[in-house]
Amino acid sequence: MDLEPSNTAAELARVGIAWLNGLSEFGVAERSRLRAGHTDDYVGEDRRKLIGMPTAGRDELVEQIASYWDLGAGAPEFSMDEVLAVRGDHLVLFRFRIRYGPAYETSTLLLAGYTTDRRRCRAIQFDVEDLDVALAELDRLHGESH
Repeated sequence: MDLEPSNTAAELARVGIAWLNGLSEFGVAERSRLRAGHTDDYVGEDRRKLIGMPTAGRDELVEQIASYWDLGAGAPEFSMDEVLAVRGDHLVLFRFRIRYGPAYETSTLLLAGYTTDRRRCRAIQFDVEDLDVALAELDRLHGESH
């Protein structure tokens, strides 16, 4: 039986997803906690071909996530379906899914980077069929960090 790769980044991503899934609302306290879990210079990129979101900083990320609750149909469900690769202790690539009721579901590859103080500093989304591109970016970022 093959085990999924794991490192600190993978565990931090799991903890963050579990926290989001435990929320019934996303108010001021939750926004503040999410901000605190990301660096001031956090960058979120969306490299998907059809469903692209603009590059976002920390505050834009918080508002994007809050918008799921603002839709009014209840809390979304987030999942880390499979860890595909890790590099060092601070980079992880995994299949990520958001389900919002029966009408909306999206799956992506999510590359996440964390700092030594356990805050997320980067996230890049790729189409699920772009695994080779995502792995190349993971390797490039890992190479830059050494």
